[in-house]
Amino acid sequence: MGRSHIKIPWTNLSLSAALDIPEYDEPVSGQSNLPLVIICHGFIGSKTGVDRLFVKTSERLNAEKYAVLRFDYCGCGESPGKYGNTGLCEILDQTKSVIDYAFNLDFIDKNKVFLLGHSLGGAAAALTLDREARINKLISWSAVGFPYEDITSILGSDEVLNLREEESIQYCGYEFTRKFIESLLKHSPVESLKKFHGDALFVHGTGDDVIPYKYSLLFKDLVKNSKVHLVEGANHTYSCSSHFDELIHVTIEWLNKVGREQNTAV
Repeated sequence: MGRSHIKIPWTNLSLSAALDIPEYDEPVSGQSNLPLVIICHGFIGSKTGVDRLFVKTSERLNAEKYAVLRFDYCGCGESPGKYGNTGLCEILDQTKSVIDYAFNLDFIDKNKVFLLGHSLGGAAAALTLDREARINKLISWSAVGFPYEDITSILGSDEVLNLREEESIQYCGYEFTRKFIESLLKHSPVESLKKFHGDALFVHGTGDDVIPYKYSLLFKDLVKNSKVHLVEGANHTYSCSSHFDELIHVTIEWLNKVGREQNTAV
């Protein structure tokens, strides 16, 4: 696997990212042959992922000849800025900047770009595709369904309710402002998915105690060309090796199937 550590411009900052390319398919200028999976991490996450979730994902996808672009949102991982001072609007804008970068890569098959989101990143991916015409393939892992309710539940409903304008909530080393919290009210992944006409895969662990797996069942009913898969007993980050193996197997199987169908249609 060939890995490049890159910087992706966003406003006056640069987002830290990793571009992972199969070693036996080194890019050649002018070629447009590699499918690409862009990974959007979740709430206070990073491009590495809990228990190296996204690094392991990238390694397995590279083995199947998929390029992978992982990145850190502003204030997360190695990206500069203060995550809790931004909001969901900025997260969507950053996602678009990463997509813009991806579509300028000359070795990528522009018709085979997939957006994969985990947790809040799953919500961000669905919301992004509501306004992004270049991508019509969504992979959603344990996705947030109702951003305000789900994230305030994590931060503490009482703390959010009593938060004053000039104050912030401390959580896992991050400070969350009222701006961040109120931004969650402005977006609905459910409404975005109702308008999504592409292909989608929804995966969720039945042992997820952070985001309920019933969300993915709801998402499946909203998107006509979609599949849902429940990983029995898996937690929010698929930490058990057998759960991760099932997650990645189902994902690769779906990616290959969608790719074959697209080739047939062409």
